[in-house]
Amino acid sequence: RGGGSGDGSSSGCPAESMPQFPGMRFTARPIDRAATLGVRKDPGALKKVQESSRARYLVAHLKTDRGAAVMTTAVEPPALVWWTREEVRKVSEEAEKEAIYLGPIADGGPEPSPSPTGGADDGRVEAFAVDMSRYMPKEVTGEHKWRIGRELLISQASDDEVTLAGLRA
Repeated sequence: RGGGSGDGSSSGCPAESMPQFPGMRFTARPIDRAATLGVRKDPGALKKVQESSRARYLVAHLKTDRGAAVMTTAVEPPALVWWTREEVRKVSEEAEKEAIYLGPIADGGPEPSPSPTGGADDGRVEAFAVDMSRYMPKEVTGEHKWRIGRELLISQASDDEVTLAGLRA
């Protein structure tokens, strides 16, 4: 959970150069950042990952009435909702083209929904984030809910869920 006192003392940097985020629980553990960089620099590799059965999309809406939000389950504790490429494309092929590659989910991280095709050779889940602001309503009902960062942060969502959503208080 973040670690350190938040005053910059643990890093050896002066306190005034460190941002203050009391209660912040943002770490990078769930995403394998080293593997991400190589794929982002290679358009062919990125396309291959995006078209694979391992691709999962974290659905975001950047223009709700309460601010930027991610789609979660409506029940407590909330869990992030992950869509397949096909689900994103049903709503908008344009949105899929604008998706941002987050990287492969590291071992021990959350496990988004399995591939619809199944198979043991699917490997690690490749995470993307996609803004659906232009294609979905500001409110959803039923089993899903848009949650802004603060709501997810103070909920009972796991640290990995909060981290993958990339949300700060």
